[in-house]
Amino acid sequence: MSSEQDQAKEINKQMQDPMPKVSSPLPGTFNLLAGIQDPDTGEWLDAAVVRELTGRDEEQFDILRKKEDLTYTDFYTAIVVAGLVSVGGTPSDAKLVDSLIEADRNLVFLETLKATYGTDRDIVRYCPHCNAKNDITIELDQDFPIKGTDIDLRAPLEVKTSKGTFKLRLPNGADLAAGARGNTASESSTAIISRVLVFEEGEEPFNREEYTKDLNFGVRKELFNALLEVEAGPDMGEVDTQCATCGEDMPIAFDWVSLLLG
Repeated sequence: MSSEQDQAKEINKQMQDPMPKVSSPLPGTFNLLAGIQDPDTGEWLDAAVVRELTGRDEEQFDILRKKEDLTYTDFYTAIVVAGLVSVGGTPSDAKLVDSLIEADRNLVFLETLKATYGTDRDIVRYCPHCNAKNDITIELDQDFPIKGTDIDLRAPLEVKTSKGTFKLRLPNGADLAAGARGNTASESSTAIISRVLVFEEGEEPFNREEYTKDLNFGVRKELFNALLEVEAGPDMGEVDTQCATCGEDMPIAFDWVSLLLG
């Protein structure tokens, strides 16, 4: 009988003990939305690690700013390369960053911001109405929420047009860089579309860019718009705030680089 009482006491004791704590992910670790595909196994890897940026990085960025013909995309990519440590255990480099889709690149940038500043980013802005100085705290998790999507970000999009159905993979960093080098919007569009078109075996055109240039206006617009309609990853937009002095609305527009360095 005493044995049963002892067992009951032990059970009661265990029920009253605090639940064991499950360790949280390490700072700077997160999962990408698409990730990279292992060329040998075909497996998708999405566990990413970033690091904080330091004064050494800042000095390198200042040197890079002086480079002639530097595009915003090139500068943005350099920051992502500096912040990303690895994906799926694979050490990161410029080639790996170029293979990431835009949503993943933006997610890496956001996580690098958080690793560098914490979840709050303090900035100073002057009111456009009364010119008063405002100390503003941007809450990175709340002000830039992660958008989900029902679209399989790892699979090609199928776009039905008046000229048939086309398949497009989502643009990666290398595609966006090629588009940024275009002298006009139409050249940029040609560069990106020509790179992301997916052809069946044996149907690959001799020259992708010439093939894309031969598509009519309507088809090109449908293809490019299909890419633009895929909204996933951090939602970069205006942050609504009010002036602490005059109370007027003071919406603040950001881009990723200004949020890091501004």
